[in-house]
Amino acid sequence: MKMQTVVETIIANHAMTEKFWKAVETHDEFYLSVTNEPYMRLVIEVTSEGYVSVAHYYRQNGDAMRDPEVVFDPADWHAVEYTQDSLGIYQRIEPGYYSPGIETFVSIWASNIKVQGFCEVMPGVPVVS
Repeated sequence: MKMQTVVETIIANHAMTEKFWKAVETHDEFYLSVTNEPYMRLVIEVTSEGYVSVAHYYRQNGDAMRDPEVVFDPADWHAVEYTQDSLGIYQRIEPGYYSPGIETFVSIWASNIKVQGFCEVMPGVPVVS
């Protein structure tokens, strides 16, 4: 499973496809938070550079912790950043370069997000946008 498919499915299930792609194109603000207990909250954002951030969040001592966050270039859906706060990991990959380790991780993570039900239409699930 590809992260692009996962993100596009979740965005479509929340009727936000047009708003999402407009934000990517114009670098406008876009934020979608989906809660699906018992899993960590999943957040999809568009950054000020027009990149797409996908992250699981949990709270530790009142702070929002990313576990993980991967930032993608939507032109080709390759990772450009990887963060895992609990381990103190931050890695930036220059656009045009490829990190096979992160790409393998992203493929597994995308499949897990699907298995966890985030790609399903979830009536009554709180969504913040």
